[in-house]
Amino acid sequence: MISTHIGFSQAEYFEGKETICPLPENSKKLYDLGLRTIRENLYLGSGNEIFRGLIKRDSTFCDAWFLAGYTYRLSNMFEEATVYYYMADSLSNNKSIMFKLNLAATSAYTGRFQLARDKFVEIVEHFPESPEGYYGIATTAMSLGDFENGLKNINIALSKYNSNNQQIGHEVYLSKAILLTLSGKFEESLSVYEEINGRLKKDDNYLVHYAYSLKKVGQKKNDKKVLKKAYMLYRKVKDKSVLSDEIKAEFSE
Repeated sequence: MISTHIGFSQAEYFEGKETICPLPENSKKLYDLGLRTIRENLYLGSGNEIFRGLIKRDSTFCDAWFLAGYTYRLSNMFEEATVYYYMADSLSNNKSIMFKLNLAATSAYTGRFQLARDKFVEIVEHFPESPEGYYGIATTAMSLGDFENGLKNINIALSKYNSNNQQIGHEVYLSKAILLTLSGKFEESLSVYEEINGRLKKDDNYLVHYAYSLKKVGQKKNDKKVLKKAYMLYRKVKDKSVLSDEIKAEFSE
């Protein structure tokens, strides 16, 4: 879930009721017109031109940078979105978790995992009651390799989600299970995979990491039933080209 945590909701933000930075003089109608293109998901190119025009009027207007980036993201132009999100976050003086979350998301999508991590760390620093920063640190740990740090943060995130009475998505539990697998805590991971069993049965990340943990536990216990299940799940993985060499080698026998 994305929340600004500064007194208004994301819905209100996209209705134009509030801005993070001061709206330039005589720009309200144009700003609202740009927001309308986002709400209706129509004429996004025109919306992008509007927000870039507002940047030319006042280059310190962080919301125009953010919304130009948002229109780029809606158009699947993630590189461009990341640049504009970066400027928006830099100009916002750490007032918006929404800016940081969107920047972190596109950074990770474009392979900038350290930048994504930096933004999640800033969220923990400036919005410590939100679970999103901790969860983001956990997810980037899968790419950055500090799995124990990821596990510590995924547990904090789960605690924060619960204390905030927020619904916890299956992907959060899957992230914990995968981090347990990557940390070599294979038996512990199985209980988490089994808890979400069936809900993500077509997800390649679920299938391959669950299979890997099963294989390791099956080998340790010399349990043919567990090993059979491991290979059954592994065969269901659709895209094996993205698997690590270690996992490929484990199932190449």
